[in-house]
Amino acid sequence: MDSICTDQSDQAIVIATSGSFVRHGYDMDKAFMGKFARAPYMMVRPTVRATPWARKHDGFVILQEVAKARMQFPAHKIIVLAYSETAITVSDMINLGLFDPYNVVVVLMANGNRANGGFRSRFRKINATIADGKTPVIDIAKEYDGLSDYPVDSRNFLACANAVIGYLTSHGGSMKTVDFDKAVREYGEVCDNTVYITVPHPSGTVPLNRLLLALGLRFMPERWQNRLIDMIETRVNTGYYCPSKIGQDVKFRG
Repeated sequence: MDSICTDQSDQAIVIATSGSFVRHGYDMDKAFMGKFARAPYMMVRPTVRATPWARKHDGFVILQEVAKARMQFPAHKIIVLAYSETAITVSDMINLGLFDPYNVVVVLMANGNRANGGFRSRFRKINATIADGKTPVIDIAKEYDGLSDYPVDSRNFLACANAVIGYLTSHGGSMKTVDFDKAVREYGEVCDNTVYITVPHPSGTVPLNRLLLALGLRFMPERWQNRLIDMIETRVNTGYYCPSKIGQDVKFRG
């Protein structure tokens, strides 16, 4: 994990992309780049459409920038930062081996193809981002973000509702406030060539409980309130339970 996350020995070119409708992916360099490259580093921001129907276009644009960077600066480290919709595109490119000839490191945030968590990769016909490819990957997800941390039990209504609320409330949020060192140290898990980091929800409880508290649950007697909150949180987390290894492609159950 240390070799992937903290190797700053090389000068770097960072190819940073954003997600659909939001530009929060761009602050990933402010939050994380000190961990992956030595300043000053070159920042490239290719123009991507970041929509499901433009993935081939975006993939071509990103690969073109990677090839250009490798040709112009053969000794530099190349880092591809991808957020949300573009992370899905880059994930598909990793699975196809398109980055293999270029010796790059990929940082994915809010990846819908995340192994055992990505909403998109929960479906039977869609492959999760492979963990054992030639391209080193750092996969960062926020806990309960419905795109990259979706429950495995599709019959657990509370868990699914919580994931939707989590997506709406935290998916597009900034990562600048995340303590990355702590996240790597306490929550980072390694599988083959991939580091998985799940950043805990800042509230200390599930997003569904936060919504219920905002809607009036806080006016209940404290004893009943605490009991209900505990019951909901237990039920929600049950929807995520799956006795599988990190990096395993786990599909919907139920």
